[in-house]
Amino acid sequence: MKKLKAIWCIACLISFFSCQVKGHSIEIYYVIPKLNEILPGAGYFEYDLSTVFTGNIKAEDATKLVNAWNVIIEKATGHAIKFVSYDKQTNCIALNIVSELTNEGEYIVDVQKDRIEISAKSAIGLFYGLQTLRQLLPEEIENSQKTSEEWQIPCGIIHDAPRFSYRGLHLDVCRHFFPVEFIKKYI
Repeated sequence: MKKLKAIWCIACLISFFSCQVKGHSIEIYYVIPKLNEILPGAGYFEYDLSTVFTGNIKAEDATKLVNAWNVIIEKATGHAIKFVSYDKQTNCIALNIVSELTNEGEYIVDVQKDRIEISAKSAIGLFYGLQTLRQLLPEEIENSQKTSEEWQIPCGIIHDAPRFSYRGLHLDVCRHFFPVEFIKKYI
């Protein structure tokens, strides 16, 4: 009877460890607010000095999105990423406007080993997709000093949309006193 229990335990352990899913666990995609859908992939995209933006968006939207990204990334990497008008196939972040998505802020972030593709219905969705991508980078990206020139972003597909059609803020001026400059900046 003891041999049977031992064999049963060994068989359970072997089956448990052999049935693991290949790719990343969901915990690596810790993004706020909670994402609607995540399909983890295997491997990492290597973000380095030669990574560029490309895509089918208008020049003015591209400039705004790239500038917003560079404000975040330039201090920690030491370089600004550029937007190229030609369709580069590897080591790029492709920003694409697609009509198949229904919600204005809806986006899909597809991280592959050789490229990242962010698809959305509008520039607003692309901005939200870049904010999600920002949260997938290591926390050192928020440093104000140069820390590295290469970063790893976990592969996978993220499909998300805003839960509400509006965004709200609350400023409690009764309990906390704020200078007028702060309130103007907040609004």
